Amino acid sequence: MTNPPPPIRTTKETFVPNRYAILFTDLVNSTKLSDKLGDDDYKAKVLYPLLEIQRKAFDAHNGIVSGDPAGDSLMAVFRKPNDAIQAALELLAKTKEWNSDAGRNQLEEVWARVGIHYSEETLHWDDVNILSGHKDCSRSARVMGIASGGQVVVSEQVKNAQGVSSYVWKAWHGRRFKGLEETPATVYSVGWDHPNAHREPGIALVPDWNPEENRYIARPELENRIIDSFKRQGADKPPFRLVTLHGFGGMGKTRLALQCCLLMIPAFESKLRFVRLDGLSVTEKTDGRTKRDLLAQEIA
Repeated sequence: MTNPPPPIRTTKETFVPNRYAILFTDLVNSTKLSDKLGDDDYKAKVLYPLLEIQRKAFDAHNGIVSGDPAGDSLMAVFRKPNDAIQAALELLAKTKEWNSDAGRNQLEEVWARVGIHYSEETLHWDDVNILSGHKDCSRSARVMGIASGGQVVVSEQVKNAQGVSSYVWKAWHGRRFKGLEETPATVYSVGWDHPNAHREPGIALVPDWNPEENRYIARPELENRIIDSFKRQGADKPPFRLVTLHGFGGMGKTRLALQCCLLMIPAFESKLRFVRLDGLSVTEKTDGRTKRDLLAQEIA
């Protein structure tokens, strides 16, 4: 396919203001493949065929594609949240088929990650745009942002919406989306035939470090205590920028710190940075700087 598929959309005159399920997609590892193939070949062989798969899935489940794609991301809205979930699972199943064909053509696998949120208020035509900045659209984009390739993650509003079918859900508690001051939210991954289906949301954002994903024992009281340390401590006291965990070796301090980052990362729309400071004591200085100074520099 040498040209982008035509958008499937309604018009301002026919759009019906209502609550909508907002679905965002994004292609994982697309930049790497674009660099390998070159921009023109990437678009013709990868991007446009995958966008066509997504748009057909949206159309089959009464979705409205909102505007033109922003790079390799699409946004669609659905009157029924269950239709959005069905469209997400269909586009991933079709992508799996495409990846099988791509493998025969010696292309690397490319997967979409999908996030869905059900709007809490009526959406109008100008709200339903990938760049609108509407709070419900932003929430959907942030839900998508913590998904892994091949994964569907939905907000609690979607999972609890009327008419949503029974799926194999996995709950992920304690996620901060608007900021650290908000009440923690629960998101849900939707089961299907993919190894990332129930992967910890946000874990794919940890670069160059592979923690034990499935052996963490949740410690919500301690997690909340650590995260609350980053909140503003009073009207005239700024929040802490650095929180130190200390204890005997092997107690799980590093994994606990990572988990707190995973719970907070939706609020910051960024990747995690793991800074190794092995071999430096708290007081020892290197070039006149302590471990704390080096850490502050790395964070900056």
